[in-house]
Amino acid sequence: MRIRFDLHLTVKNLFAGVGAVSGGAIGAIVALVPVEDLSHWRWTIYALAAIAFSGSIAQMFLQSREDKELFRKIDQLLAARGLGPSSETEMLPASMATVLDTKPTTEPPIDGEVYRLAMSPRSAAWELVKGIYQHQGRADEAVIDTDILVEMYLVNRDTEKTRYIRELQLYAEIDEKEVLFKRKDDFLAKDFNNQEWEYGLRSNPKTLAEEPATLKRLFSSLPITLTPEQPTEGWVRFMATAINPDKIRQGSIKLTVIDSVGKEYSIHKVPLERERLGEIALRRHRS
Repeated sequence: MRIRFDLHLTVKNLFAGVGAVSGGAIGAIVALVPVEDLSHWRWTIYALAAIAFSGSIAQMFLQSREDKELFRKIDQLLAARGLGPSSETEMLPASMATVLDTKPTTEPPIDGEVYRLAMSPRSAAWELVKGIYQHQGRADEAVIDTDILVEMYLVNRDTEKTRYIRELQLYAEIDEKEVLFKRKDDFLAKDFNNQEWEYGLRSNPKTLAEEPATLKRLFSSLPITLTPEQPTEGWVRFMATAINPDKIRQGSIKLTVIDSVGKEYSIHKVPLERERLGEIALRRHRS
């Protein structure tokens, strides 16, 4: 395994060197060859540019494979040491209520509240890998798929008209750009140690032996119909793909509800004074 890893690094460095040499050769030709003679070097420049581009692509591909291999190895190491989903180190929930957009709005026909949000990177090795990237001076390059679990309340305030909800969308501002997360229809966590896991709710965080309860769904499927003054309450999961969770924490969160005609309603209310009982934990998935 060690020989294979060293060979992988050597190949990656080789591609990096090829790209650098090709780029340098292009620069030398442009600098040394008179302008009126550059047309004679056109195909040579094109060939060197293609080599440099191919080397860069190959290097990026190998770096991606290397990152995935690093996550896999550390996950296996943690599993061998018994640091699985039953361990306190597995769950990394973070309350997101403090970064949710809380701008006041008028009373819309579809309204609601966000009780809490919790994040969980889809690898027990995330903190270790993040530390490695920070040590290498590449902290911004450390990314991972992250689950975002939202507990919320929705209500049709209209006293006469039925409302239809077609979709829920969760956004976050990351690096000054608005990123849309993908909604999931289940509460499945990442498989670990050849076992399937899902998110649940543990009523007493100090009792690790307690089997977490099933999360109550905000809805079984979309679209849903809300009759006049009808509420619904529960959880929904979103997936943030290849993002640094720390950047999600540092930005602002926006949650919107889309009705049957495509109109969006922002859910801004955050009842900070209302304490929610229990915490997110992992439980064995039962199909």
